[in-house]
Amino acid sequence: SKMSSRTRQMHHALVKVLSIHAMLPTCVMCSFALMFLQMSNYYHSVEAEKIEYTISVLPAVVNPVLTLYYIENYR
Repeated sequence: SKMSSRTRQMHHALVKVLSIHAMLPTCVMCSFALMFLQMSNYYHSVEAEKIEYTISVLPAVVNPVLTLYYIENYR
């Protein structure tokens, strides 16, 4: 109630981007699980390797894009 509308809007954007950033390690965990399946010879394919590397790169690409898009100072 003591924040201005601009500060409140900035705070909501920051909370949104931090929440999305917190979910990004899930992509890496999925990639590790897929790599474990391949290394244990339970499941192995070239497509799975491509998906594994694509998923593991996603957080490195998404983090800066989210920051630039959601945080008003960087627009």
